[in-house]
Amino acid sequence: MEYLSLALDKALEVVVKKLEKGEKLKSEDLAVLTIAVVRDLNKRIDNLADSLNKRIDETNKRIDAVAEALGKRIDETNRRIDAVAEYLGRRIDETNKRIDAVADSLGRRIDGVYQQIGELQKTIADMQRTIAETQRTVAEMQKTMLDMQKLMAEMYREIVQLRSDVSEIKTRLASR
Repeated sequence: MEYLSLALDKALEVVVKKLEKGEKLKSEDLAVLTIAVVRDLNKRIDNLADSLNKRIDETNKRIDAVAEALGKRIDETNRRIDAVAEYLGRRIDETNKRIDAVADSLGRRIDGVYQQIGELQKTIADMQRTIAETQRTVAEMQKTMLDMQKLMAEMYREIVQLRSDVSEIKTRLASR
């Protein structure tokens, strides 16, 4: 390939000299000129392709670097999200435990209050029975007192009658 390029360069020099002298070009000369132009165009295309490939490689490297940095940031963000989720999970668990403890405590206190209310209701019922028994006893005592008063009134009448009878007997005895 190198020899072909040297041969084309020499042939091109001959064609350029003819052009400088103003000579008429033959078809072989035109073919050499066309091949040289095509070769130069191919070199330019190759250079442009190389340049574009280098830019594409640089762009790909930048994309890779950005993707890697973005991946690292995403990983870091995911770690932070996981850490926050774990922290919040622990806080929620702690809060649930506190809620359960408070609910248990309140349940025990409510049970204690219900027990005290039950005992108080039993005491009130016992007191009501005692009051009812006391009222019956008082009613019986009142009845007994009324009966005693009637008896005493009857006894008093009899005593008065006896006094009257004794007085009459004394009067009769004194008159005799």
